[in-house]
Amino acid sequence: MNQDIIVTPTFDIKSTFKASLLVFKNQKIALYGIAILLFLILNFYLKDALDLINLWVPLLVFILFISFTIYSIYKTSKRQIQENPRLKEKIIYILNEDYFQEKGETFEVKHFWKDIFKVVEKNEFFLIYTYKNRANFIKKSDLRNNQLNDLKELFNSLNIKKSLK
Repeated sequence: MNQDIIVTPTFDIKSTFKASLLVFKNQKIALYGIAILLFLILNFYLKDALDLINLWVPLLVFILFISFTIYSIYKTSKRQIQENPRLKEKIIYILNEDYFQEKGETFEVKHFWKDIFKVVEKNEFFLIYTYKNRANFIKKSDLRNNQLNDLKELFNSLNIKKSLK
C-alpha cells in the first residue's frame, strides 16, 4: 500500500468522552488504583463487624469514587472540545506506511509508526496510542468509501502492537 489515507476527523463531546474512557480503562494503574481503594475501604470497615450497615458504606464510597472519576473524564473531554484552539481548525489525518500525521491550519505533527505504542480497534473508532496513556482516535463514521478496509490493511502491514477486529 503506497497511497496516503486522508481522513477529516470530527470531534464532539460524546466521542471524545468515549475514547477518553477507553484510554483510562486500559491503563493498568487505574485498575490497580481502583482495586487497592476497594480493598482498603473493605478492610477498614470489615475488620471489626460484619453487619449490613458496615457493608453498604464501603460500597457507597466505591460507587461515589467511580462516579466522580467518570464525571471528571467527562468534564475534561468537554473542556478539551470547547477550549482547545487546535480543534477549532480544519484538521486532517494523513496515514501511510511510514507515519501518522495530524495536520491543521497552524500545526503539523508527524508520528512515525516505530514510535507508536499500539493501535486498537473498537466498535466506533480506532485508537492510535502515541504514548501508553495518550491516544488519538479516528471515528469509523469519519471514514469514506473503502477507507475502513484500507486502514485495516495498513495497520495489519505495520510492525506495531495492534488489536484489530
